[in-house]
Amino acid sequence: MEPTDTDTMTRGGPPGGPPGGAPAGGHEAGFDPESETWPLADRGLIELAASSLVTENRARAARLEAISRFHERRVAEAEAHGSGQPGFFVLTPLEATKAEFGPLLCIGEGALAADLDLTNDLKRWFPNLWRSCRAGRLDLGRARVAHDQLANLTTDEDKAAYAKLVEEFLDAKDDPAAPVHPVDRTSLQRAARRKCLRFPQRSPAQSYSELYRKRRVSLRTDGTGIATLTCRTAVTDAMTADYRLTLIAKKRREMEGEGRTIEQLRVDTLIDLIHGRLRVAATDGELEDDVTADGSDPDSTFTWKDSVGGFARTIINVTVPITTLMGVSNEPGMMAGGE
Repeated sequence: MEPTDTDTMTRGGPPGGPPGGAPAGGHEAGFDPESETWPLADRGLIELAASSLVTENRARAARLEAISRFHERRVAEAEAHGSGQPGFFVLTPLEATKAEFGPLLCIGEGALAADLDLTNDLKRWFPNLWRSCRAGRLDLGRARVAHDQLANLTTDEDKAAYAKLVEEFLDAKDDPAAPVHPVDRTSLQRAARRKCLRFPQRSPAQSYSELYRKRRVSLRTDGTGIATLTCRTAVTDAMTADYRLTLIAKKRREMEGEGRTIEQLRVDTLIDLIHGRLRVAATDGELEDDVTADGSDPDSTFTWKDSVGGFARTIINVTVPITTLMGVSNEPGMMAGGE
C-alpha cells in the first residue's frame, strides 16, 4: 500500500507536513502557540507524553522531599532549643512548616501532615520505591497504595517484612526499558493487600487507639479575614459536643432581640465558650426539657463575662512573594485578611 498524506503513523508527520515529521518553518519541536499546531511526529508526541509524565512524577516527589527536609530542620531546631523561652510564642515544627508552605502551595495543615507522613514512611520502609518516585518512574498515587497497608500492621518487624515483599513484587513486574513502571494501580493494590494479610492485622481497638493519639485542632485562614477551626477527636466526644452546641444555640435564639440564625449562634457559642466569655451550667437533659432540676429556665445558668482578662499575643501572617525573598523584585508582602 502506498503511503498517503494521511498515513501519519508510517510517514511520521501530520497531513501536509514535511517528510519525517520535521517541524515546518523551522519552529522548535513541541506546541507552537503562534500557529496552534503540533509539529511533532506521532512518535515525538508519544515520547513527549512519556517524558512529561516522568517529569511530573519527579517534580511531585521532589516537592514532598523539600517539605520533608524543611520539617526535619524545624524538628531539629525544636529539640535543640527545648520548649523555648517562657512567655514567647513558639511555633511547632508542623506549624512552622505550614506557615511557609501553606500559602505558597495552597495546602492546609491536614494535607501537609498527610504528605509528611507519606514521605517519611516511604523513605523509612520503602527506600527503593521512594527512589523510583524521585526518578519519576513511579507516581505518588501508586506509592500511596503500598503505603496505606502499613496502617494494618502492628509491629515494625512486620512493616519491614511487608515493605520488602512489596518492593520485590515491584522489581519482578518492572521493565527497565519502560519510561515509567508498568504495574497498574489495581494489580498493585491487590498484591499489596495479599502480602499485608500474611501478617497479624491491627485490631479495631488498636487502630482507634493510634488514631486517637493523633487527635488535633487545626486552623486554616484565607485572604478574606475568615478562618476555619477544626477538631479531630473521638466520634462520641465530637457528636456530644456538636449536639450540645445546638442545644445552647437554640436556647440563645429564644432570647429577646436575638436575630442570628441557629448556625451562626452555634459558631459564636463555640468561640464564646473557648474564650471564656460564656459558661453554661445546665446539662444537656435540662436544655432538652427547657427546665433545670430546681424548676428554673436553663438560660438562668448562662454566665457571661465581657473579658476573661487573659493575655493574648498578636499573630500576624504575612505572605511575601518568593521573588522578593530572592532579591529579584520589590513586590510588597500582603497581610492575611488585608491589602
